[in-house]
Amino acid sequence: MSGHAKHENEPVIAIHEAAHVVVRYWVGKENRNVFTVKSVQLDPTPKSVYLKYQGQMRPMSRWAKRRIGVEIMMFQAGPLAVQKEGGEFDGGADDLRDAGGFALELLGDDKSAEAYLSDLETQTRDLLEHPHVWSAVEALASELQSRRFLVWSEIRGTIHPVLFPLALL
Repeated sequence: MSGHAKHENEPVIAIHEAAHVVVRYWVGKENRNVFTVKSVQLDPTPKSVYLKYQGQMRPMSRWAKRRIGVEIMMFQAGPLAVQKEGGEFDGGADDLRDAGGFALELLGDDKSAEAYLSDLETQTRDLLEHPHVWSAVEALASELQSRRFLVWSEIRGTIHPVLFPLALL
């Protein structure tokens, strides 16, 4: 691993970050102009595993709820994937707080935001249970652990064939 010390939580962190990327790719593919994943990096120090984004949220429009829903599902995916694996990762609390902030910003009151978050959490859990999606999460997590840094073309090259196996025929 080219001079990097292995962290005991690295497999859990890799699953967490891979789930963010795969869910964002799956549910947000028609909205790539909102946020585009440029790269993903695995570094075993706290708060250093991150996704780099290009672009910014656009002002509210008729598509705002869909766009924000995609981002919320992406934030939820990491902690839910770790939970699915039976692991623990403290970074998930920040993700869930950010998801809640997006929902509250969109809907304006706690009760509506909680209902929206609950609905999106169900959708995200269901998505992570899909065999192709979960296989893509595992494949990307494995690549991330072995290579530590992946650019978009490498991310897509890892997950697209797993998500869309018939596209290879």
